[in-house]
Amino acid sequence: MSPYTEPPQTSTQPYTGNLRSQTPSSPTHPTTPHTTNTPVRFLYNRLDTYGLKQAEYNQELHTSTIHNILHSNAFPICCHKPPTHSLKNPTEPRTTKKKRASFTYIGRETSYITNLFKKTELNVALRNKNMIGNLLAHRHPAPDKFSLSGVYKLTCPDCNRAYTGQTGRKFATQFKEHEKVFGSHSHTSSFTKHLDKEAHSFGHMHDIMQILHYRGKGTHLNMLERFHIHTEAATNNHLNERNL
Repeated sequence: MSPYTEPPQTSTQPYTGNLRSQTPSSPTHPTTPHTTNTPVRFLYNRLDTYGLKQAEYNQELHTSTIHNILHSNAFPICCHKPPTHSLKNPTEPRTTKKKRASFTYIGRETSYITNLFKKTELNVALRNKNMIGNLLAHRHPAPDKFSLSGVYKLTCPDCNRAYTGQTGRKFATQFKEHEKVFGSHSHTSSFTKHLDKEAHSFGHMHDIMQILHYRGKGTHLNMLERFHIHTEAATNNHLNERNL
């Protein structure tokens, strides 16, 4: 009688060991229905956990392995009905996972929009930004708008004519340059040249300087400046020397 060695749990190879080693048959260990059925149940339970297709399951059960082992060890071959949930159907189409989308709830408008997706393949979830983490999070103060760069407009406080310009430096720094030119009467700026010629006042930065776009130095900044110069030129309200 060969010793019995239990195969590893992760193995899917058919078991061909000696079943009698699991069932004592000596006079000191009488055979009982419980001990007789234990190795049989072991083989059937092991087969049921493979997740085989129907044809492979029948081949493993009837023609190749289990019934041969039972017959070789003089065990009765009983009828075994496989569990239907463990068999794979090769013709069963794969179910595609539904796509998901989340909407921030702002009121009845959100409910109306999400109801439109109920009969589609899209799973909709609602979320709320008023969460504790967002409410307690430390918010950094917004930077001063005049500490950034981009496209700006200077408006004459007396006649409302406008000058459009751009800068890669801070807006506040650029305004000080205009202010310095105005005080020196050097006329290097179209805006200060107009003020000096018409004897108009200069004004405060927060009153006459308007930020049109925030942008760093580059081609995009040049395009934005041209766009706003053309906008003012269309109403004949610009102070720029040339229509770019």
